[in-house]
Amino acid sequence: MGYYDSFDNQQMDTGKSSQFNAGLLQMKRLHETQDLLNRANLNPLALNEEVGVYNFEILFSSVNSLLNEASPKLGKVEREDAEFMRDAIKNFMLKKPVFEVKKNIKVGSNGMVNKFNETNWRTLQRWLTKYETLVRDLLDKHSMNSPDKEDDEGL
Repeated sequence: MGYYDSFDNQQMDTGKSSQFNAGLLQMKRLHETQDLLNRANLNPLALNEEVGVYNFEILFSSVNSLLNEASPKLGKVEREDAEFMRDAIKNFMLKKPVFEVKKNIKVGSNGMVNKFNETNWRTLQRWLTKYETLVRDLLDKHSMNSPDKEDDEGL
């Protein structure tokens, strides 16, 4: 029997019964999600060929994942505020798309073109930044990020 000693889930044989530390796995999920979020922020308007969506959609999804990780530790008002912002952004993205598919009447084209709507993008960008800041602040407030002080114990 053993216990998990790292993010790689390597099991060390200690001769003792197995122990499971959910905190380590949660830290790994948070780290990986924040890494994905940071990469999507580099060029939010780029189409991510790997998954077939725009980076701003990955950004939104990543912030949602961070919120889901933090949710059990949040107070009622914190959770409601974050969920309200999440739902408002989701509705905005559905009603006011950044890229709209338009018919292209140009001869020799495939008939469809993505038209960029800068007004929708600027509004969405502002709200995504606020949402990301809110959720990251909640992670910090509830000690779910890496400790930044020697006395901060984190998870």
